[in-house]
Amino acid sequence: MVVGWIRLERLIMQSLAFDSEDLGATEEFLNDAYTHMQISNDSPQGVRTRIRRDVFGPVSLDRLYLGFDMAYDADP
Repeated sequence: MVVGWIRLERLIMQSLAFDSEDLGATEEFLNDAYTHMQISNDSPQGVRTRIRRDVFGPVSLDRLYLGFDMAYDADP
């Protein structure tokens, strides 16, 4: 028995990716993935969003890239 090692063959890895330049699509994705929220962007620049979620058993890792400043209001 080795303490500190996880038998990876028992874990099922799941991945989810999102990539968009549409603020409405980004808001819809964030609502589905996290909680109900409204987002806005006052900048005339693009609104590129990339999100990747990797799930390893009970642990999930989210990586977000927001190519703009975002304001949000979310439910608790």
